[in-house]
Amino acid sequence: MTTKHISIIVSAIVLASFVITGCKKGILNTAPNDRLSTDVFWKTENDAKLAVNAIYPFLDGVNIFVWDGTSDIGHTNAPFQAEALLEQGVYDALNSRVLTEWNNAYSGIAASNFVLENIDKVTSTNTALINQFKGEAKALRAYQYIKLAAFYGDVPLVTKPINILLRCPMGLMSCIQRKVTEERCFSIGLLFYIIQRFIKPNISTITFKLFRFTV
Repeated sequence: MTTKHISIIVSAIVLASFVITGCKKGILNTAPNDRLSTDVFWKTENDAKLAVNAIYPFLDGVNIFVWDGTSDIGHTNAPFQAEALLEQGVYDALNSRVLTEWNNAYSGIAASNFVLENIDKVTSTNTALINQFKGEAKALRAYQYIKLAAFYGDVPLVTKPINILLRCPMGLMSCIQRKVTEERCFSIGLLFYIIQRFIKPNISTITFKLFRFTV
């Protein structure tokens, strides 16, 4: 048997294997094994709980203490820190403080949008719990927009998960404020059961503070 014949046989075997594999129905529609897929997630109340909990890490931590260093009520002693450059007015969009606050806020918004877009897929008879999760996601998204509008003014108003085809409109400050008010009112309604159950003596004070806070 010549080398040419061997090459033809090997090529035929490889081609046959592709044909046989290609005939298997749905072989390309497999769930990824490196991350959770929406095909297997969003089935239970615990899935919803995990997704909502994933929003909270994007809330502010000790970084809030450096905000004073970006304003006229504080001063940064280290001259080459990002906040010092902000204080001097010598910065651009790549300044680490500017970029970090922006990225963190929109990461939190993306996590909230992911919850609100998918949570109705969960099969549950506990309507109060699902409403609580929706209220948390909306309230946390509103918080991020309050911060973004305060820091940057007009910012992209994103209320759905982003994909390559989604165009994000620039939201005017008035639009952001209106959206925040809408989310706040909606969240209070959804979270009323939780507030009433756990913080009943202070419910009027909490409601007043939520409505009073504006951009």
